[in-house]
Amino acid sequence: MKTRKLIFRIESVLQDKEMTCRQIMDELNKENSRKRNSSNRSCSFTSNQIAQLLRNKRFEKIGKCKNKDVNIWRNRNVMDRKIQAK
Repeated sequence: MKTRKLIFRIESVLQDKEMTCRQIMDELNKENSRKRNSSNRSCSFTSNQIAQLLRNKRFEKIGKCKNKDVNIWRNRNVMDRKIQAK
């Protein structure tokens, strides 16, 4: 899958939510299963690909979940727009 397309899909999944990498992958897999019946099938991806893309400047690590020891991510641009609107 093209990196640019996957970045836009991750942005659409995150929107203004805060999620872990696993939650993002689950949402993307749900989208894939919905698209299986249509002509717009999407390719598969790995957790390493998702983790590398989350380190992009479009996303921001906001902390760690202490129970599961995983990073929590958010969409930097959406949250910045909300702060500026206030």
